[in-house]
Amino acid sequence: MYQKQRVNCLKVFIMSLKRYIAIGILGGLWSCDAVVNKDTIIPEEPQIPQAVVESVRAINPNMSDVSLTRMANGELWQADFPSAMHRNLLLIDDSGEILFENRLVGKPQQLPVAVRNEANRIAQQGFIESASVIQRDAQTPAGFLVEVKMKDGQIRKLRFNSNNVLETDVPAAAPVRTTNLYLTTTEQIREDARIPAHIRQFFAQNQFAVAHVVVYVYEDQTAKIVLTNYQLTNKSVTSTEILLAADGKVLEWIAPLEKEISYEVTPQNETPAQLNALMTAQAPGWTWEYSVRERQFGKEAQWTTRGKNANQELFRALADYRTGTAFVIKTSIISTNDIPDATRQYLDSQWSSWQWIRGRKLQRTDKNLPEKYVVEVKINADSYMVLFDGNGKWLYQYKKSG
Repeated sequence: MYQKQRVNCLKVFIMSLKRYIAIGILGGLWSCDAVVNKDTIIPEEPQIPQAVVESVRAINPNMSDVSLTRMANGELWQADFPSAMHRNLLLIDDSGEILFENRLVGKPQQLPVAVRNEANRIAQQGFIESASVIQRDAQTPAGFLVEVKMKDGQIRKLRFNSNNVLETDVPAAAPVRTTNLYLTTTEQIREDARIPAHIRQFFAQNQFAVAHVVVYVYEDQTAKIVLTNYQLTNKSVTSTEILLAADGKVLEWIAPLEKEISYEVTPQNETPAQLNALMTAQAPGWTWEYSVRERQFGKEAQWTTRGKNANQELFRALADYRTGTAFVIKTSIISTNDIPDATRQYLDSQWSSWQWIRGRKLQRTDKNLPEKYVVEVKINADSYMVLFDGNGKWLYQYKKSG
C-alpha cells in the first residue's frame, strides 16, 4: 500500500502504483513533515486546496504521475503530468480554476539561447510556435528547425546549422495532400501488409523503442513517419519525425522539442496597464490579489490578474498576446433560483433530498452565456461540490472534506 516519507517542501509527487510499481506519496508544502495518502485524505489549507486537487483529478482520474508545485504565493499551483499522447502543464488557482493549460510533446530540451533570440527577433510581435532538432540519423544532430508565426499570420520556417547560425528563412510550404494514413506500433508495423514495403523495410533496418506509429503517405509518394512514446524516466512524451522518399531514402530526420512554457508570479507594479484598465472598468474600486504571466520560448505570451470588488466578488482579467484577445471573467454569488434547469434536474436525479449551501457563477463580462457554475449542496451530513458548464451540464463533483 502507501508509506509515509519526507519530501521537498515545494513539490508534491503522486505516482501511479501501476506505472511505477512503487510508493505513491504526497508531501505537505508548508510543513515538510506532513504527508498524506491522496486517495483517502484531502489535505486542507494551508497545504493543498482540495479544489486544486479535484480539478487535476477531473483530467487525470487516477492522479497518475502528478507533480504539484506551489508558486511563490499560496493561491497558485502548477500541475505537471503525462497522458498517453502529451504532457500536461497547468496553472491552477486556489479555487480550482485552470488559468493556463498546455499540452506538450517532444524532447524536454531547450533551444540554444542564440537560436531562440534570433527566432524571436525575426518573429517580432509574433511567436515561436515549434522547434525541432534536425538530425542526420537517429544519433547525429545537424542543427535546428524553428517555425515562427508572424504578426500577420504568416508561418515561416527557420533552419539553423550546428553552430546555431541561421541558414534559411522561408515561408512554410503548402502541405502536400495525404493519400493514406496508417496507425500502428513499432511492434506491429513490419507485419502489416497494408503499409508500403519500403516503409516496413525501414523499420526492419532500424531498431526503435516501443512507440505508437503514424504513417502519412503523400500523393508524391513521400512518407512522413511519426513515432511517439512515453519516457518513464522524465515523464515526457517524445516524438520523432522521419521523412522518407518514394524509394525509402531518408530525406529528413527531426526530433521535435517541447514548447518551452514557464509561469511566473509577478508583483502588482508589473501588471500590464491593459489588465489594470480592464479590471478598473469592470470592477470599480477593485483590490489586487495576484498577477501571473506565461512565457513561450522566453517571450511573454499571456497574462492574468485576479482581484475583488467591495462586494467580495472575484474578477480575473486575461490577456493573450498570441491571439490579441483580452477579457474579464466575473465570479458572482448566486442563489438556488439562478441555476439552470439542467443543473437542478441533475441534482434532483442524483440526490432527492439535497439542500442548497451556496453557489457561484463564472461569466465573461463580454459574453451572455456563463462559463461555469459551481454549486455546494448538503446531503445528510455530507457536503458535495458539483461543477457544471455554462448550459448547466454536469462536469464533475467531489465530496468536500473537513
